[in-house]
Amino acid sequence: MSIDQEKDETLHLVPPADEPPEPSQPRRRATRQPQWNAHPIIPKFITVPCELDEDYTAFLGDFVEHFNPQSYLEMLMVGDLAQMHFRLNRFPRIEAGLMWHEYDEYGCHSEDVDQQGTWGLAAAYPRIARSHSILVLNEVRIRREAERLAERLIEVQERRRIAALPPAEQPIKKPRKRA
Repeated sequence: MSIDQEKDETLHLVPPADEPPEPSQPRRRATRQPQWNAHPIIPKFITVPCELDEDYTAFLGDFVEHFNPQSYLEMLMVGDLAQMHFRLNRFPRIEAGLMWHEYDEYGCHSEDVDQQGTWGLAAAYPRIARSHSILVLNEVRIRREAERLAERLIEVQERRRIAALPPAEQPIKKPRKRA
């Protein structure tokens, strides 16, 4: 089969643009809990070549299973939290990559085999110090954001849990102190 014949066959698989698309089923409001893997509100997370999409999907699934989001807001928060923690997991690999890249570039001039690794890494560190400090600052920033988001998510879920209790079991609200 020639390439032209393949193109002709594939062109017939796609409906012509002037034909109207087939009518779709009307959307119904969901009556059950949305599934995390089919939910449109969690944005696609961009993985790098050394990561698999399946790893991120499993990671996100673990977060969804742990937090069990029940609302749109909770689902967004869980998705953001999973993305932040997945990014935090990258930082040790980035640091190691920076170090080994400079180690390979700079080389090691020691004749002692036992000292080559130590000397090479020590020589590479000053060359990556600026990149490393920026990396650490970004890691700290993302870690703080993740901690604040986790606290807010837990507060939202606790309010939802309390609101679902019968009135007799709900805790008594303490009056706010006015300054």
